[in-house]
Amino acid sequence: MSIIDPGVRNPLYGRSLTQMRVGKWMDSSTSINFLREGCRQNGIPFRGEEMAEVAGKLGGMPGWLTLFGHQYAISGDTKKALRTVRTQAMRIVGEELENASKVAMGWERELGILKEIGDGGRRFSELQDRFKMRNAPLSRNLQMLMRLEYVEKDVNGMYVISDPMVEEYLRKSKATVKRREF
Repeated sequence: MSIIDPGVRNPLYGRSLTQMRVGKWMDSSTSINFLREGCRQNGIPFRGEEMAEVAGKLGGMPGWLTLFGHQYAISGDTKKALRTVRTQAMRIVGEELENASKVAMGWERELGILKEIGDGGRRFSELQDRFKMRNAPLSRNLQMLMRLEYVEKDVNGMYVISDPMVEEYLRKSKATVKRREF
């Protein structure tokens, strides 16, 4: 899978590719401070308790927090902005999973694992029992889901969904993604 088309006609041909990752903020204070600064820059009221709730619901994901901040700046209404973000997030996550199903070999199995983890954190052994897989293939599938940042391993050794919007999508839709045709 290529990020940028390497063809000579591409305007970025010959340029070095640099990847920049902005990961999940692990403490809620970073998310709250991010929202506070956005409110300050836009001259809109910062409502501490409401913003703490928003930060918790969006799980420290900079993208969702940015989208929320934009919607909040437009509407001035925390609840309306959060509803809009959730609606947009469900569409975005659905499209993302659909696109992954078109390009990722073995995605059906990975999606099954993702759905299982979405029902509640799972240990490696629980996933192994559920899917009747040997260590190496299951480990490869989990590593792929972790590289895609859908899954992370928590401090208790449980595999959990890393993004609350992905978790919500899986709960709501049961992730019925079309099967890839070969």
